[in-house]
Amino acid sequence: MRYTVIIYSMLLGILFFACKQETSSTKSAKRYVADFYVRYLEEERNLKATASFFEKTDTSRLLLPWSPEKNVLFQASSMEKRTIQNGVVRYIKESSGLSFMAPFQFSFADGRQKVVLQMDPIGLLTLEKAPSKKTGIQLTVEQGQLKESESMVFLFSDADNRAYSHTIDGPHPENTYSLSEDDIAEWPSGEGQLYLIKKKQKTEESGNWMYQTQIEFYSKTLSFLLKN
Repeated sequence: MRYTVIIYSMLLGILFFACKQETSSTKSAKRYVADFYVRYLEEERNLKATASFFEKTDTSRLLLPWSPEKNVLFQASSMEKRTIQNGVVRYIKESSGLSFMAPFQFSFADGRQKVVLQMDPIGLLTLEKAPSKKTGIQLTVEQGQLKESESMVFLFSDADNRAYSHTIDGPHPENTYSLSEDDIAEWPSGEGQLYLIKKKQKTEESGNWMYQTQIEFYSKTLSFLLKN
């Protein structure tokens, strides 16, 4: 009888250890996604940053809204917490009158989790010659070089505020850009404004986290006459 009790005790111990190990494994299997976004408007000198967090479900590809227990920080300052559609929590920080001073850092989990976004600003825009529907547009961008994960959007708006765009993906080692006749075929002739949007998108994984980051720089507008 005594040996039977000992055997049962050993079995219970093994089962308890197995259950505990399974529970621990289940907890460690949880995975999370964080979206970090920074947008800078050069004309208005306005900087906006947002952050959202999600938990990945085990049974589907659905992402469930998730929120850290403590404050989310941008550049070491607390972000405002807002609940938007479908229960998603968005953290926001917006400031005006600022220069573009990358890198930008998000941190959460009491500072243990940190994500840095880095991108060069656009700089001065210079037209090399008069833009024309026949010869295209030749533009020098002071810091226009693009890396692998970067792109440059050329956004043109005419006198009626109709918008047209053309995108060039990196890498682009030069700071000069030539938009051909075909690139601007749909752009109407006449007075218009051009501004550039430099973008950088990146996805990386660290531990049980996936970080999706995007940073955008909107240049000042450049007014000109697009000839036929």
